[in-house]
Amino acid sequence: MSRVAAGPRVPGRFWYVVAIAIFIAGMALMGVFLITRLSAFDAALVRLVVPGEQTIPLEKGRHTIFHESHSVIDGKVYSSESLGGLKVTVTAPGGSAVELTPSGSGHYNMGSHSGNAIFDFTAEAAGDYAIAGNYEDGATSPQTVLAVGPTFSSTIVLTVLGSLGIAFGGAVIAAGLAVLVLVKRRRAGLRF
Repeated sequence: MSRVAAGPRVPGRFWYVVAIAIFIAGMALMGVFLITRLSAFDAALVRLVVPGEQTIPLEKGRHTIFHESHSVIDGKVYSSESLGGLKVTVTAPGGSAVELTPSGSGHYNMGSHSGNAIFDFTAEAAGDYAIAGNYEDGATSPQTVLAVGPTFSSTIVLTVLGSLGIAFGGAVIAAGLAVLVLVKRRRAGLRF
């Protein structure tokens, strides 16, 4: 009895469909990652109406204060393009003033909130920090909204790099699979 040697297995065209599905899945995962990260950023922001003061719990590390030129809080719409004359202060849990540094450019527009980064500061320890915004002349209007949250630049950089990594990873895997299938089919004398 003689045995016939089987030739190498040739992948079917179905694997091209799998490569396209991997590419589409990579793009979809990128979209889910973006939406999840941006939603988490929005949820991490603590908003306060100024003039006024609010004590908020903060973790140790860098934070950003944003001015929301357009915002909705408890069903009330706030719109103020300018912070003219508003003095913003941050007080640490022990009562000492926290140094504020002007923030680089940073802008977001999510849902009913549109904000610009105005100050960065470092919380030296986790605890309750008092954030205040008051007009130097004691005026009580116009009211506007400040939001305090994670440092904007690092959040955006990590979100962009993560999104690109997911999209690029899916594209590379899909392209690699498609090329592998093409090469194996060509070696077997088949087209595509």
